[in-house]
Amino acid sequence: MTKITPEELYILAKEALAGYNIDLSEQPVSVDAYLKLTAYSVIEQFSKLKDEEAEAAFMASITALTLENFLLNLKLLKMQKIE
Repeated sequence: MTKITPEELYILAKEALAGYNIDLSEQPVSVDAYLKLTAYSVIEQFSKLKDEEAEAAFMASITALTLENFLLNLKLLKMQKIE
């Protein structure tokens, strides 16, 4: 498995989210803080897996998140049409 530090993962994720408007103004923690916490959590969880297990877990996670993102975007589009 590729060795990546939580800080490197945080930077990559931050770049991947560039252009997305993530509004956490009602939350007590910033987007950066949540992103760093998530990066550390992901590294911790996946570092415990064997390479084959990690690869399958990565693909399953990406598939689930892609579907979730698609469904959320559909909801947003429907909400915009109603307004």
